[in-house]
Amino acid sequence: MRVLLISPEGRFTAVGRKFKFPFPTACLPLLASLTPPDMEVRIVDEIVEDIDFGQEADLVGISLMTPMASRAYEIAARFREKGSKVVLGGIHPTAVPEEALQHADAVVVGEAEGNWPPLIQDFKAGRLQRLYRNLEFPQLSHLPPPRWDLMKSEKYFPITVLETTRGCPLDCDFCAVTTFYGGEFRLRPLPEVERDVRAVAEKPELTGKRRLMTPYRREMIFFADSNIIGQRRHAVQLLRMLQRYQVPWMSYSTVTIAKDPELLTLCQSSNCVGLAIGFESLSPDNLDRMGKGFNRPADYEEAIRRIRDHGIGIVASFILGLDGDDLSVFERTYDFIRRTRIESSFFLISTPLPGTRLRQRLLQEGRIFDFDWDHYDCTHVVFRPRQMSPEQLLEGVNWLWKETLSHRSIWGRLLGHSPRSSFYLGMNYGMRMLDRQLRPGGARLPRSR
Repeated sequence: MRVLLISPEGRFTAVGRKFKFPFPTACLPLLASLTPPDMEVRIVDEIVEDIDFGQEADLVGISLMTPMASRAYEIAARFREKGSKVVLGGIHPTAVPEEALQHADAVVVGEAEGNWPPLIQDFKAGRLQRLYRNLEFPQLSHLPPPRWDLMKSEKYFPITVLETTRGCPLDCDFCAVTTFYGGEFRLRPLPEVERDVRAVAEKPELTGKRRLMTPYRREMIFFADSNIIGQRRHAVQLLRMLQRYQVPWMSYSTVTIAKDPELLTLCQSSNCVGLAIGFESLSPDNLDRMGKGFNRPADYEEAIRRIRDHGIGIVASFILGLDGDDLSVFERTYDFIRRTRIESSFFLISTPLPGTRLRQRLLQEGRIFDFDWDHYDCTHVVFRPRQMSPEQLLEGVNWLWKETLSHRSIWGRLLGHSPRSSFYLGMNYGMRMLDRQLRPGGARLPRSR
């Protein structure tokens, strides 16, 4: 039997074919490893290659996030017309299973580990069910090594995506991670994590085009945990293990790591290249409303200094269009980035994704006007902001991208200030190229009308 696993490309999402440094998808290699060896498995990531709709597949599995939904449904229809059975899974079908069921033979709600093996058994026996749902969140022990050999590694930025934990107790109103993965941290056994880290460390040195993508001779690791320091004891053990391998790595963290000198020292000594930190807003009121009140804007600058003093770069994210944001938010955010010389920043338009409390509230308030999933990629405005027009919000975010990715801004933030300037120069110029493709032409700061 032939199994085809697909990661679709969204129509407008920034992380598509225009992105110069795509990361490999993590879920499909794991799903492939959970598939019995007597089944032939292929993986297609539409970001780096076209789908051959002429190929034969008995079972097609498609994993998707919200901005990829309409494309995923198109792919599903094409294969179902050929007689293939199609299964949809991922964070979007989990949030709206009734919708997904209209486009598939079966839908997986929640994580694959508890659902995929029985689904395969049912498929082989000819009794595929319509819905597969875990009764509880699966344990993360005894997972087989991901099938990275099925990925076209030469087409990606040289980085491997791994997990050490799942879940998040923070439950921010804009985020569906808690809904999908649960409100408690579940830990992978450290020896199994080390097995995967060792596999990366033992890869040969980079050559050719991939070597030109990075200042590092070997492949990096990105840990896709929602918060790498969320379970402190586990984090300490993980970082001590990483010290032995010295593989350059990145992950998500909260800004509270700045208050923990031991963790900062361990990150530094284990070759941490950078941490992706959700600052989200410079307004305490905004942060309290979204459920992220532990972020203290008054402490941001000192936190950034402490992190940078340990040789760690920062990839900051900010959400724009929150209820406390007026037109001054764009200049204030840019001034903060310029003053603190943050290595890299992402500006996300507040987006009411399915499965979030933010969506429930904006629906109740009648403020969502765009229900096209293609636009739910944090670069489109799909709701009416409270203190500006949708057009002003889009103009302001576009202006932030243009200003932050100007030559003057990039060199002013990095030259002589960043401990990892060579890496972040590449990241900034990669983002600059993407911005020029997505937002051709100039951008102006919105003013009151």
